[in-house]
Amino acid sequence: MYRQGNTAMAIAELNKAIERNPDKDYQIAAEATVLLGRLYEPNSSSEAKRYYKLAIEIYEEEYYEVIESYAKRRLEVLGS
Repeated sequence: MYRQGNTAMAIAELNKAIERNPDKDYQIAAEATVLLGRLYEPNSSSEAKRYYKLAIEIYEEEYYEVIESYAKRRLEVLGS
């Protein structure tokens, strides 16, 4: 959707993924929060920070360290 130029729809669908999956499959939810952070970063660092922090909260196992690590790096860049 984002690549097709429909950022609003992409944001809505990613938010749905977060709402549906935090308990069932937190990998999907964590990845969606990182993608939302990336979408918001160019125009709204406060929203990007909010989603990166949420990604860190959702992260639970070593397998997802890459998500936590990426979110922390982006927060450093944005001045958490």
